[in-house]
Amino acid sequence: MNNKIDKFNEMCGMWDFRNIDMTKPHLSSIEIKNNTIFLYCEIFSPALDDYINCYACKIKDKELLKMFKNLDLSNNFEVSDMIGYFEMEIDWDLVSDKLSEKLEEEIDKVGEENLFDY
Repeated sequence: MNNKIDKFNEMCGMWDFRNIDMTKPHLSSIEIKNNTIFLYCEIFSPALDDYINCYACKIKDKELLKMFKNLDLSNNFEVSDMIGYFEMEIDWDLVSDKLSEKLEEEIDKVGEENLFDY
């Protein structure tokens, strides 16, 4: 199961597979512990030239867990669907706020003079 999670998380981070704007909040990874699915989100910051991540939520849904366990990672359509199911569980307003706060903290750490100009 850990290998499946790792491969799924890798696919979440592939912008060419996802065909999404990585500078917008999106699902970055999952963890599964004791039949609970934990979701994490991220955005890419061009100014930092790095990703900012945060915890999004946890899901205790036996059917969603079963769907993930039966997921065929070689079927891109199934993987995209699974990402979509997870993303429907996320409170995007809350995640956007968390990511904005973390981004501000990171910018404060590096100092504005050390940011990349884009």
